[in-house]
Amino acid sequence: GCPGHFGTISSGLKSWIDKLGYLWAQGKLVDKIGAVFCTTATVHGGLESTLLNLITPMLHQGMIVVGLPANITENALYGSYYGVGITCPVETDPNGPPNLPTGDDLALGRSLGKRVAEIAGRYRSAERE
Repeated sequence: GCPGHFGTISSGLKSWIDKLGYLWAQGKLVDKIGAVFCTTATVHGGLESTLLNLITPMLHQGMIVVGLPANITENALYGSYYGVGITCPVETDPNGPPNLPTGDDLALGRSLGKRVAEIAGRYRSAERE
């Protein structure tokens, strides 16, 4: 996960991802399960494009990407199929309350975490058979 900057991955995370070629060459992440999440400061700040930009290197690494299907209530109401993306506006008043994730945002995060754990459990069980 990362903050979305101008509709894409933050430069710090992108720089780190760009150094993972050795993992790709060794196939270390093939069949590992992962999911993505991000935040932006503005509505329409590029949540879905940032999520897709996070997924792309995972697919290049051979990872299994878990998203949120529409049958998850929280996702059908205010989510994304690609992962969890939320908007937390920049605070304009240093003395005001911080702009924190909403209850709905946290519900999406919990739903994605639960789904990743369930899929990983199924995958592990299937490997043992």
